[in-house]
Amino acid sequence: MRLAFINKTLFVMAMALSQPVYAQEATVLKIGVAAGGGYDTVGRVMARHLGKQLGESGEIPVQNVVGASSLNLVKEVAAAGSASELGMALASLLLNAKLDPSNVDVDFTTFKWIGSLTGAESICLTGKDSGVANFQDFVTKDFKVGATTAVGGFYQLAALVKNIFGAKYEIVTGFEGLREMEAAIDRGEIAGYCGSQLDAFERNNQVDTRWFIGGMTQDVEVSGANVPSILSAVSKPEDVAAVKLFTLRDNIYYPVMMAPSVADDAVARYRAAFDAMLADPDFQAEMTGLYGSLSPKSGAEVEAIVADISKADPATLAHLADLLK
Repeated sequence: MRLAFINKTLFVMAMALSQPVYAQEATVLKIGVAAGGGYDTVGRVMARHLGKQLGESGEIPVQNVVGASSLNLVKEVAAAGSASELGMALASLLLNAKLDPSNVDVDFTTFKWIGSLTGAESICLTGKDSGVANFQDFVTKDFKVGATTAVGGFYQLAALVKNIFGAKYEIVTGFEGLREMEAAIDRGEIAGYCGSQLDAFERNNQVDTRWFIGGMTQDVEVSGANVPSILSAVSKPEDVAAVKLFTLRDNIYYPVMMAPSVADDAVARYRAAFDAMLADPDFQAEMTGLYGSLSPKSGAEVEAIVADISKADPATLAHLADLLK
């Protein structure tokens, strides 16, 4: 009897050890941009608040996985297939996968989506000493703007504006991130960039050092003057459709993903924790300190927007691809 009891106990222990252990593993957040910029800042806010909703103590560890405008991060998350690993990739990749599938060979509809922390309004800005003070200057004068890579959001937004309006500026790639571009503006190496966020402009009080050229879809009041949206100046229907498709990604500007192979019960656990975090007053207080208002999305809502991008009209995609060159 004693031997039978011992054998049964060992069997139960062996079965327990063979079960998935993801729920007990410490969560890791991987962010696909360099440390220090707005995207990284928002990701670290989540890292400070999500752990307690998961029953984990302390701040979730953060790793910055830079390169290829977040594509390196996406492939690393997918290859690991970890049920305790979250990824934050630039939302521009979602569209790049349709525009340039030979270079962004990812089917984002297969990934598991946990949610998006908030949306964003993309803008263009220049330094106060650049000689480029308004939208008319921006689309008529010769100067340089900065970008990370030719498939990154900074480049794409600058190219979109340049090609729609026939602007003359040169887009200089090779910057690691926003911090480096801001420093280059201060050194006079570039005039500005496109792709920053309206909330960051307001939060950092950049009105004293930067000219606000315009937001993509929103009219904005700056220093008591109304600055019309860039979209409002677009006249051709096919260009309007392209801009609207391009800015669809801004609705899920900070998407949080898991690998395609992660089991549904693990995804449900993280989605529930993410939703609980969004309702947490401490999280809301810190996020509204960065953004005047929040527009988060659930995992299911992000999944639906990713599906919409995947099913975009081929003619609009083709035209947008031309505008982003």
